[in-house]
Amino acid sequence: MVTRGRWRLAVVAYACLMAAWVVGNPPFAAPDEWAHYLRALGLAQGAWVGEPTRDYEDANLSEQQLGWVVQATRVVPVPEGLSPLGFGCNTFRPEQSAGCLPDVDARPEAARLTTPTGTYPPALYVLPGLAALRGTSPVSALLAGRAASALVCLVLLAGMFAALWREEQGALSLVGPALALTPLAVALSATLNTSGPEILSGMAFFAALLRLTRAESPPRWVWGFAAGAGAVLALSRSMGTVWVAADVLLVLLWRGPGALLAQARARPVAAGVTAVVLALSLGLNRLWEALYGPRVHVGFERLRPAWKQARLWWPDWLREQVGVFQYLDAPMPAWAYVAWTVLLVGLLGAALGWGRARDRVWLVLTLAGALFAPVLLYIALIRHNGWTVQGRHVLPLTAVLPLLAGEVLVSRVGASARARAWAIATVAGVAVLQGVAWWANAHRSAVGTLGPVWFWSAPEWSPPLGWWPWTVLVLAGAGLLVSAASPAWRAPRPPSTARR
Repeated sequence: MVTRGRWRLAVVAYACLMAAWVVGNPPFAAPDEWAHYLRALGLAQGAWVGEPTRDYEDANLSEQQLGWVVQATRVVPVPEGLSPLGFGCNTFRPEQSAGCLPDVDARPEAARLTTPTGTYPPALYVLPGLAALRGTSPVSALLAGRAASALVCLVLLAGMFAALWREEQGALSLVGPALALTPLAVALSATLNTSGPEILSGMAFFAALLRLTRAESPPRWVWGFAAGAGAVLALSRSMGTVWVAADVLLVLLWRGPGALLAQARARPVAAGVTAVVLALSLGLNRLWEALYGPRVHVGFERLRPAWKQARLWWPDWLREQVGVFQYLDAPMPAWAYVAWTVLLVGLLGAALGWGRARDRVWLVLTLAGALFAPVLLYIALIRHNGWTVQGRHVLPLTAVLPLLAGEVLVSRVGASARARAWAIATVAGVAVLQGVAWWANAHRSAVGTLGPVWFWSAPEWSPPLGWWPWTVLVLAGAGLLVSAASPAWRAPRPPSTARR
């Protein structure tokens, strides 16, 4: 049986899925993508934060929400032919396809436009912005920016799989990362929005910490990867420092500080450089927020009505973390959420059953944290600004749950035939659901949510090259993911007949 390096097949599989999302998602259909696109274009032209303005209007926002938004609103330059205005013709209209997009005026003149993301941390906008500047139209510029952001996410994903892979366990070491990479995480990694790199770097940084605290000595590159992933996480968004601290604290409490200190003593230079990079990144995050960040109110006033409202939204927050796409108006079929939950519960149940008492305690505590993270974020912070939480806001934290459960299994379960079969079935289920998620988004885009299930024959909107090439790419990605979990069998060599 050959399993060496088969995590690379998983990386190629997700690369196929990301590419299909990059092209198959209509222009500016991801959450606030037009605003992040403008932020990236402005930054790439030297507009570090743009010009402050209070001249921002949005009929969909309340006065309280508008007061929060204008704190980060800035005016940025947009090159000739790259304006994104007018591409929201079917936003919040899930029954309407993206067929109206070809009628949008390209607005070829150069302009100065307003973006409500003008003071967001700049690091993750640089590469997409430089790529977008090479575009000749809003669509080509956006696709270039999406591809650049997806490349960053793919590097983080590859490092996560490489760090957690164990040859002797094979498919079992793929289960945790596969379930952490929900369809929403894959979709956001292929958009021009810093949520994608934030989520993927959260997973990657936690995976690197898990690898650094194993009993066996890690390769030198894991230290560098931990530094890089941690820096991306810290510099991604305002909450980056919170996610870094939470990841480090969880690993240290679960495995004890001695495990990490032992590895640091073995490679003091690598450990020292990693610590310095993380400290600088965290410091830059705090400095940026102090200079340009919004005024944040944290408090638990009027707790009872806030808790009542949070309970009503709780199912939506959990579902969104699996996958509700575009402007939260393109859900997957109801059975897909049930199926993903079954797969996740199966992983948690197996980890609780095989883990030690200490493992069980921290799995339960992490589960509680994952369930209540959106509630706490809403009650303590988001509601004071008139907004609610979205699943993507907490996924950098909650995704550590399947990674932790997968690590417990890899540490405690032998490479038995039964464990291998269960792992292959779980990864196969993930592959199917990734395909279903892409279909749900494509269906909403091609014919609207009320359109025919089979939309390939007469779509109202199609991506470049039509739907079939990207559908085939999704099927190839799903197949490669199953192949990564399935062992490759090599026929035994026939006995030698040569005389000695």
